Formats: sequence, C-alpha cells, structure tokens
Amino acid sequence: MGYTRITNNKYKIIIECGYDEFGNRQRKTEVFHGTAAEVKVREAELIKKYYHKGNVSRNKDMTFEQFSKIYMNYCKVKHGIKTVKKKESLLKDILPFLGKRKMTKITTPILSRLYLQLKKGERVETRSDVMMLEYYKLINAMFVYAIDIEQILPKDGNPNIDKLRPKVKKKKRKFYDIPLTVKFLSCLNNENIKYQALLLMAIEVGARSGEFLALRWQDIDWENKKVIIDNSLAVVDGVIDEEDAKTDDSVRTHYISDATIEVLKEYKKWQDEHIKKLGDKWIGTDRIFTQRNGEHMNNGTPLKILQKVQAKYGLPKTTFHEMRHTSASIKMFKGIDLKAISEMQGTSIKLLMELYTHVFDDAKKESANIFNDLINSSRVTNETK
Repeated sequence: MGYTRITNNKYKIIIECGYDEFGNRQRKTEVFHGTAAEVKVREAELIKKYYHKGNVSRNKDMTFEQFSKIYMNYCKVKHGIKTVKKKESLLKDILPFLGKRKMTKITTPILSRLYLQLKKGERVETRSDVMMLEYYKLINAMFVYAIDIEQILPKDGNPNIDKLRPKVKKKKRKFYDIPLTVKFLSCLNNENIKYQALLLMAIEVGARSGEFLALRWQDIDWENKKVIIDNSLAVVDGVIDEEDAKTDDSVRTHYISDATIEVLKEYKKWQDEHIKKLGDKWIGTDRIFTQRNGEHMNNGTPLKILQKVQAKYGLPKTTFHEMRHTSASIKMFKGIDLKAISEMQGTSIKLLMELYTHVFDDAKKESANIFNDLINSSRVTNETK
C-alpha cells in the first residue's frame, strides 16, 4: 500500500484489494502524473474506492478442507519448499478430524477434542508435546489468515485460544564452557582444513546449519573481515530450497577474527586447487561448504562432521545447533552487549535471556568476586596508611 516516485511528477500508486478465491493477493495499480501533494490526494481517493474491495466473499459453507487449499496456495508464495512440505504433512493428520467441518462452525471445544484425539492416537500414532505444538501453530496460522482475508469475521475471533496451546517441557540445552571450547579448538588444529573452516565458523559466527550451507565466497568481506548472512539453504526431496532473508533486519553481519580469516583463506586456496584437479567433474557452485564435487552439501553433513570430531577426541556430544548456543554463551560471558549478540545471532534479546540463564548465574557469581577483590583492596590500602 502506498506510492513510489518514478520520475519528477510521476508516481506509481499501489492499493491492496484483498485476495481472490485462491488466496492470491489482489492489487490496483495506477501511474499518476502530478505533484507530491496531488499524489497523496489521489492515493486517498483510490484507497476509499478499492481498498479490500476484492476480498474473498465470505462463504459460510466453506469447509476446513476447502480453506486449507486456499491457505496452502498462500503458503507456496510466502514460504520455501521445506516449510510447505511440513505444513502439508501436518494437514494430512488434521483433515480427517476437521476436513468436513465448516470454518465458521469450528469452535474452541471442537479444537480441544481434536488435540485430545491426536494426542491419544485414535486415528494417527501418538504424538509428542513438541508435535502437538506444531499442530497448534498450523491451525492457529490458518485461523489468523482466515480472519485476515475476512473468511471469518474479526468479531467472531480465533477459536484456537492460548489455553489450548500445548505446554512443552523445555529441553536442557548442551553448551561448551570456555575451557571445553579451548580443548575443542585445540583438537580442531589437527583436522583437515575443511573441517577447521566449518567448525571454527560454527563456534565464532554461531549461524544456523542451513545458513552455513547457503554461504558463498562473495559473502566474505576479506578487507573488513566480516561475513554477511542473508539466506538459508536446505535440500528437500532432492530439490534445493533456498530462502532469502525476509526483511532487512534478517540480514546479519558478523565480524570474524584474524585467526578464522586465515583459516578461511587457506581453505579457499585448498578448494581452488581441488577444483583444478577435478576439472569437468566439479559441479560449478560458488558455495563455501560443498560436497567433494562441488554440489550442495546435505543438511545433515555439518552435524556428522562435528560429531566425528567429538568422537575422535572424546569430547561431549552435541548437535550442530548447540554449537550456536555455545557461541552465544561465550559472547555473553565475555560481556558483549546483548543487543549486538541479538543482531549477530538473529535471535531476540528476550529469547537470549531465556536460553542463557546459566551465563547470568555465572555473571552474578563473578560480580561477588569483583566486590570481594574491591573490599580486600580497600583493607590493604587502610593497613598501609
């Protein structure tokens, strides 16, 4: 919604008109010639005339199954293959219960019975609390979308209330403390340069696995020693699913230590020589981390590399994602500003504080030590007077 200037006294006005019966966004576009003041007046006229005029006419008889098709069409435009596949899988379990029910007739008690049936496994296998939460989030997203396109009137509300949200017991997360991290890095010095590059980046940058797989050499700013993280990659049923950052805030910049930069340079040199040796057998991608022939690295490979190194040196076993937590934990313990860590990790400050309470406990203990030293110093000073 709004307008953009094309040239002096020439503007493009875009008015949102809602969605068609397939959930596709409808817009009214007009090129307007006039002054900045005049274009504002024209925009207001068009908003009054067209805004939401194209919304799906409310069909009181539309079933959950019919609406699910509209919702999935919307998801295929908004989300990547991986997310769409996940939603389709969840829907297969939900449709036997809700498919024939009218959207406007689905109530909170009906959804409550649905969750009980899914949990008990009357029609599908018994589900964990984590899986139940996935069902809840999908159904919630569908009703929010239904209200957004006015298939359900806002005054009728979302029947999938917070009270129905499954309570998931928080999993105890594994972290490497600083001494263990030092040991891990020491062991890593004995590994091949590819392993060193990947796992050093995991510890220092703390990105997600898919974000590492999407990295290209052009994302490394050698001169300023930083990496730009702006997309994520996954392979779903043999199809590459690469999602760009959804907003400018999703693009993250992370400065890299001199030591890691040197390892990356050595790794690039090795990769360039490897490409020359393979010749035509190299599948031309400019990814940093690839299979031996240059194809996209599989999603599970970073974890396999990590746990191979951990097993070799008798180090505690973690997931690749838990090395991301280790990275954030170390940064927090070393006193890096929470906002800076939040931006580097792509995680909210609130979530950081929830996840890393152990770091704050350690910081509280350190606070006591600091004041202990100050008090003892003051006593020594008095004694020398």
